[in-house]
Amino acid sequence: MESVEHHDEAATGLSLSPPPTSAPLSPLISPNSAAVSALANACWVPTREQITVLEGLYRQGMRTPTAEEIHQVTARLQEHGPIEGKNVFYWFENRLRQKQKQQQQRSDYFARQLRRPQPLPTLRRTPGKPFSPVQLQAPPAPNPPACNREGTSAHKPSPSLRS
Repeated sequence: MESVEHHDEAATGLSLSPPPTSAPLSPLISPNSAAVSALANACWVPTREQITVLEGLYRQGMRTPTAEEIHQVTARLQEHGPIEGKNVFYWFENRLRQKQKQQQQRSDYFARQLRRPQPLPTLRRTPGKPFSPVQLQAPPAPNPPACNREGTSAHKPSPSLRS
């Protein structure tokens, strides 16, 4: 085991055992190193608890928290994992934009539905029978008045036409 740790330490320059408290940090893990910088700039991955708290605050009406509110929320969320104030600020900013985008998409959807032309009527066919010409024709016009044997109208002529 000693030889493996010694080999890993020689290969990577990092020790698996904690450094002595009196010794300064090695140049590879100094506060100005790229590794520390990469850790500091790593993406925040919120825990479920942090998301639950943030969503609860949003539902209660918090939209654009002040600097003091961000500080208080950050302190509360640090109980559930690492987080910075900028993470809280950007979470609320992104949530607000996301909700606005969803609202705009809903509005656009309903506007498209209102502009959509009405669908054509559906022809119904009896199963097993083809469409008959009667089903495809327009409805008949209203019937004209019936004629008697003499070819004149069966209803009484108006008084002004009498001779």
